[in-house]
Amino acid sequence: MWIDTLKSIWISLCLLLMIAAGAQASEVAQQAQSRKLSTEQKARTPASKDAAQAAAPSVQVLAVGDSLMGGVAQMLAWRIKRDGRSDMQLIDRHKLSTGLANTRFYDWPAQLATLVSEKKPEVVLIMLGANDASMGLRENGKTYAYGSEGWRAAYRQRTMQMITLARADGASVIWIGLPQMAKPEYSAQIQMQNAIYAQVAHEAGIPFIDSASLLADDKGAYAASITEQGKTVSLRAKDGVHLAPRGGDILARATLAKLGSTERVALR
Repeated sequence: MWIDTLKSIWISLCLLLMIAAGAQASEVAQQAQSRKLSTEQKARTPASKDAAQAAAPSVQVLAVGDSLMGGVAQMLAWRIKRDGRSDMQLIDRHKLSTGLANTRFYDWPAQLATLVSEKKPEVVLIMLGANDASMGLRENGKTYAYGSEGWRAAYRQRTMQMITLARADGASVIWIGLPQMAKPEYSAQIQMQNAIYAQVAHEAGIPFIDSASLLADDKGAYAASITEQGKTVSLRAKDGVHLAPRGGDILARATLAKLGSTERVALR
């Protein structure tokens, strides 16, 4: 009889073990399914704020002008990348040795009209004119000597034309003035042109960045370098015309500050 009792106990133990194993297998299956659902949910959900920003439309910023614009655009692109500004895309279309005076060499109004039509920018940055100093200008069959009354009138008209073309598709415009130059005579010519840019920008109601002041020394004169944390840092290239990276960065930061307000206007 005790053998029958042992058999009964053994059968009961086996049944309990089978029930326990089944429960454990079910729990493992449930955990696996839970992990799978969690993984699928994460794949459908943006992983971070950066991913959400990447999905947002970018503000298209078109930069046009000469080699000085190239120096600013280079540092502007660096800052946009460094700061993770996925909400902003820079389209750099500067062209070396160009200006507004010699349209036979490079016709900026025609080129800008094409760029605005193709790229559809929300903001257009313009910086040019360093190659126009001392250059005569031909308008309506007449040639005007540099700096003459006729030259200034025609040059002023071309400056306004650039702004009008840039805004043709509703974009905001920022005009970046030219910095002072190392050679006094050349610098005086540039300042005469800056006065035209600033006046036309004011009349058009667009921001004007005064590069001549931003890159000047404490007396308002041309500055080749500045001292930062006890070190001398170049603002300008050795030719006394172009921008060193630090000079370009100063103007890039000034441009980004202006973009803070023009972006809202452009995206309305």
